[in-house]
Amino acid sequence: MGILGMEERVRHLGGEFHVQSEPGRGTSVSIRLPLQQETPQPAVTQT
Repeated sequence: MGILGMEERVRHLGGEFHVQSEPGRGTSVSIRLPLQQETPQPAVTQT
């Protein structure tokens, strides 16, 4: 998985993807993903 693949997946999930690089200082990758609250599902009963 390369950087472009990572970015594609993050954007598909509605997130933000940033890469910052400075010579002699390295590279920083930041990813922010939205959290979704799960909706309780009704119990399923089998008959």
